[in-house]
Amino acid sequence: MHLVVYISAHGFGHAAQSCAALNAMADIRDDLDVTIVSQVSPEFLASRLAIEYELINRQTDIGLVMRSGIEIDLPASREAYRQWHAQWPKPVQDEKTQLAALKPDAVLSDIAYTPLAAARELDIPAVALCCLNWGSVYQHYFSDMPESGKIVSQILAAYHQADVFLTTPPVWDMPEIRNQKQTALLVNKAQQNRVGLRRMLGLDESRRLVLVGLGGVATRLPLDEWPERAEIHWLIPASWNISRPDVSTIESTGMTFSNLIASVDLVLGKIGYGLVSECAVNGTSLLYIERPDWPEDRPFSAWLNAHGRCAGVGKQRLESGDVVEAIEALLSRPAPEPPEPDARQVAWDCLEYLLHDEH
Repeated sequence: MHLVVYISAHGFGHAAQSCAALNAMADIRDDLDVTIVSQVSPEFLASRLAIEYELINRQTDIGLVMRSGIEIDLPASREAYRQWHAQWPKPVQDEKTQLAALKPDAVLSDIAYTPLAAARELDIPAVALCCLNWGSVYQHYFSDMPESGKIVSQILAAYHQADVFLTTPPVWDMPEIRNQKQTALLVNKAQQNRVGLRRMLGLDESRRLVLVGLGGVATRLPLDEWPERAEIHWLIPASWNISRPDVSTIESTGMTFSNLIASVDLVLGKIGYGLVSECAVNGTSLLYIERPDWPEDRPFSAWLNAHGRCAGVGKQRLESGDVVEAIEALLSRPAPEPPEPDARQVAWDCLEYLLHDEH
């Protein structure tokens, strides 16, 4: 079975979802032949996938143009959508040509919409898999633009070309997607090594170990300007080039990011599917950077607070490093029982639609 998988490169959440699903699908189907079309970091994909695959580096959706992991470039995003849709359905025809050359048996998309329309024209089974959709995101930011009605209509029509739009919790409520069906929580539990990590870093139990994770868009916090606090030790990217006794680099641990999430006291990051779901299933608290204009912040944080612990911190407090009280308050709250993920159920739900010609 040759499966072409489209993965949005807007952060790492889409790739985390897709990789978990693909690993589970490969456990069910030993004949799975995977081609991935994405601009996601090859290193990230290699760290998450336990299968062989071919990677084609090509843009197939816009997502949002970001200035950093927490700042959207709204004018650039609007212009990118305007140009993409100005010649619609040419992008569909172009993708149709690319897809026909690959000769797949099925298509999985998280959550590029153009390939779904192309797959329908080629009569190829296709599944959309995500917790949100770009039509709703576009409408949230650009509903007052004169071209918005036409663009949203084209995006939603493309999503409706999929055999099904599978949603995995936490999900952004989107009644405009008429072909949606909810599936299971899609994330893998990590390997916890709290004792070993602390021993490696020379930390005792009195120190709070905080992992800074801001997703797949390059972002740097001014941690070098924050006051040193004896009760906190930070794990940060080596690229920040900060040398302090209260700081270690993520790379120096030799652990995967997922295993670090499971092994620290708390993650300082932003609301996104990958981080929210991994914090939930691994029982790790999340202190997130508040982004009032980000539509998924409220539903995703509400879901995490029902299944784990999270709290927001404003940008002003973050700039000064005034986060210790927020960390202690969050960690003092009782922790709910972590939810159970079921990637295998998601894989079965995908295959039910992708292989309908075999039934």
